[in-house]
Amino acid sequence: MIRLWHPPRDLLAHVSILGIREGDLVRRVLLREATITIGSAADRTVVLTSPWITETHARLESVGGAHKLIATGDVQIGGTAVAGEVMLHDGDTIRLPDPAGANLVTIIYKNPLAPKI
Repeated sequence: MIRLWHPPRDLLAHVSILGIREGDLVRRVLLREATITIGSAADRTVVLTSPWITETHARLESVGGAHKLIATGDVQIGGTAVAGEVMLHDGDTIRLPDPAGANLVTIIYKNPLAPKI
């Protein structure tokens, strides 16, 4: 049985988290580093195994307590394709769609220091 770590609520008020759903797998990743890489390569910060995910599909960079997403693969936020880079806001839904079908990886960005404006 796999047990997922769930951070205490008081810790959640001060950290950034990615909630990731890839197929049946759901996990949370604390954003502790200044640069987070997302992709299929084994040395990425967040490794995804879906076949349509590129070696480096996206990158997050810390900017003043928030994060900027740099898309290098097919990435959508709120159903809109991301070309280049975009600032993330608390609650943003990031989707990495399969271009050949209806599958996708869903990532929820949680960061109380980056509220929606």
